[in-house]
Amino acid sequence: MAELKAKIQSSNNPLIVGGDFNMVRRVTDKSSGHVDVRYMDAFNEIIDVTELRELQRSGSRYTWSNKRIMPVQSVLDRVFVNNA
Repeated sequence: MAELKAKIQSSNNPLIVGGDFNMVRRVTDKSSGHVDVRYMDAFNEIIDVTELRELQRSGSRYTWSNKRIMPVQSVLDRVFVNNA
């Protein structure tokens, strides 16, 4: 995340940053509700510090599942843009 933060802050161009971040932004982004709050807070802090805005997605509520009988589902895939 530090490398991503540095790259975003060093750019003066319009940016689109997207992918599977393997981190949730809110407890509700994971069906089980079990999240590592430290990682969640660190992820949100980087988004705030770099002034990124998340694009709203449509479709299913979650973007990932462990595909078990009692699945854990999460929102891991996200797209962010800067104000430029």
